[in-house]
Amino acid sequence: MERKEGQSQMSQDVINIALKCSCYLLRSPLPSLPQIVPNLAAFCFRLLQECDPKLLRCCFNALAVIVRYCRFFDITSAQIQLLLGFVEQDMSQTSKQAEAFTLLKALLSRKVQLPGVCFLRLI
Repeated sequence: MERKEGQSQMSQDVINIALKCSCYLLRSPLPSLPQIVPNLAAFCFRLLQECDPKLLRCCFNALAVIVRYCRFFDITSAQIQLLLGFVEQDMSQTSKQAEAFTLLKALLSRKVQLPGVCFLRLI
């Protein structure tokens, strides 16, 4: 049992580092990005739904970079609603507001057209 928990922790550490590295690579105009980004985004959304607290910050950062810099990636309204739900939760906690604002800024830079976002552009 102890070994399995250690492997799980190691897997989380590897995922954490891989997501951090991906954030830097996603900002570059690499020719393989259109093939890789949809899989990376799907992986991040899957991690967000599992609500693993150790990986939430890296998932938020990776998704913010994807939304902001990968204009070719079509984010669905369900994915936007999920992100906005997390942003709303994080706004109430001062320690998590930085990630929430980063993600919200990325969504607004995309000029997302959703009822929950429209009021934010009026402020």
